[in-house]
Amino acid sequence: MNLDHLKYFCDAVRLNSLKESARVNNISPGAVSQAIQKLEEYFNAELLFHKKGSMEATESGVKLLNLGQNILEDFKELKSQLNEDDFTGELEFATQQSLAQYYLAEKITKFKKKYEMINIKMTMGTTDKVKESVENRQSSFGITLANIDLTSLNSKLISQGNFVCYKGNYKKKDHLFLTTELTSELSTFLKSYKKIFKRDASILMQVSSWGVIKSLADKGQGIAIIPDYLLDNSERKKILKLNENFKMPNYTIELIWPKNRKLGRISQLFLEFI
Repeated sequence: MNLDHLKYFCDAVRLNSLKESARVNNISPGAVSQAIQKLEEYFNAELLFHKKGSMEATESGVKLLNLGQNILEDFKELKSQLNEDDFTGELEFATQQSLAQYYLAEKITKFKKKYEMINIKMTMGTTDKVKESVENRQSSFGITLANIDLTSLNSKLISQGNFVCYKGNYKKKDHLFLTTELTSELSTFLKSYKKIFKRDASILMQVSSWGVIKSLADKGQGIAIIPDYLLDNSERKKILKLNENFKMPNYTIELIWPKNRKLGRISQLFLEFI
């Protein structure tokens, strides 16, 4: 069995598209189709149902996907272990944009400087997207805020901290807040605010990016509700304390990876580094 053919098949099912599998593997859709046909001949089993405009894995195809992804990961790890003094290969992980920009960027730069032959492929998205990427084996692991249910995956605490009210260059005395959509942390904040101040918090703007919210606060647009890892030491002086009895929500940054799987050598090297 050709392992490249197995990868083309797994990518096609995972991405629900022969064309997308062809794109990520830099081959033609026809080559993906031929590879899948050869796998069907090898296993003497139909692997895909083709429908108009879509495709679906058969029962045999689902089994091959689940076991095939393990085979591909094990082979990649075997290659790495046999060349343990050769720090080359790929590091594929998923994270949130704010973590990539404000928490990981400097660490990744230092890692790349030391291990320049390791190719880093970082996928960014919401916590849900990071979880999905790891569950679907698009990424070897994820680094994410633990603000949703992650019990379907292995997880390990990396860091923790608190959300803050960052005023930036906002000069008004009124509490006009800049927030994301209603996350678990924001819900906790709003409940606490109403309990302490006996009124609802005034939301000036909702933006689905903590980085953009911080920038708006720096431009004096309002008070940003953001995790403290977005701030450097000088910016922490601009944290607004609403009330001595008011406690801001906390957060944890967690490493997540598939259950019943071990982290590969390159992944462990990166995690030890950070």
